[in-house]
Amino acid sequence: MVIIVLMNTNDIYSFVKYGDPCLDFINSKVWNTRVKPFADLFIDYEHIVNWFRHLGILSDEALEHQLELATKHPIETQAAVEKIIKLRDVNYRILTSLAHQEMPPVTDLEILNQYLDEAMEHRQVVLTPNGIHWVWVNKDVSLDWILWPITHATAELLTSERSLRIRECNGCYWMFTDTSRNGLRRWCDMKTCGNRAKAHRHYERAKSTKLEK
Repeated sequence: MVIIVLMNTNDIYSFVKYGDPCLDFINSKVWNTRVKPFADLFIDYEHIVNWFRHLGILSDEALEHQLELATKHPIETQAAVEKIIKLRDVNYRILTSLAHQEMPPVTDLEILNQYLDEAMEHRQVVLTPNGIHWVWVNKDVSLDWILWPITHATAELLTSERSLRIRECNGCYWMFTDTSRNGLRRWCDMKTCGNRAKAHRHYERAKSTKLEK
């Protein structure tokens, strides 16, 4: 588990990175309004690409390139932000449905497939000094290419056995993949949400006992 901190002149945003890019993508926002403070890391394009840098999808050089491209094309940048947020909303609805053992909305799967069609148009095998590898092409002229690997990762997760292990934390409501042996993990992290839940239960028991006396 890695704690990531994103900073601008006014705010500090922190979140927990769990290692699955499509779940980390969703966890850039606190979805349940009962969780305080409410936070959404995707304030603007600069915040989005900084988050993708910490996620490992963008290098420092690629980050600078995307920010420079955004400065030159403000209208296209806003469209890219809306497109990125739309996919995040779609992914959230699909993956939370699976976490609750429900069928995901068909319309959301259709939208995901539209994103996937676009992404795969830019997926090619290329000969490099280290052999033949999958690469994403035409990234340098795209403001939303960071969605391509996320969309691909989401499709891979949904079509794998790992989809049966998608969970929503009982504490902070972030998404995670349950890697426990019995598949009954309830919290994203025992040291944070797990301990907090235990402390709350202890407090409630102590309060109940005191009232009975």
